[in-house]
Amino acid sequence: YLAPLLAVAGYRIAGIFLEGINEERITEGYRRFQPGSSFLRTPIFLSSGLSDPIATIEQQTAVKNAMQRTGFTNIRHETFPDGHVVLPTQVQKALRWFRKGS
Repeated sequence: YLAPLLAVAGYRIAGIFLEGINEERITEGYRRFQPGSSFLRTPIFLSSGLSDPIATIEQQTAVKNAMQRTGFTNIRHETFPDGHVVLPTQVQKALRWFRKGS
């Protein structure tokens, strides 16, 4: 929800980091705030724990697929062997990817 709102307010969104997500909410924010079609190219780094009991790999893959159906074109989905945690290494990967311009 926040990224589309900030984009409409004029902020440049370098990327969106999502980890342990079991529901897709970006589409709702995109439709509600209407940041424009260029927002669909915003880099989205989806990080998934393979043993996450809260946001299963199937749910996180469904989130990715839903975002793609909306029209998001720049999604990177990576997995790691842990559960429902935010790993600094995943955040660092995402930030490096965002800096490269994806």
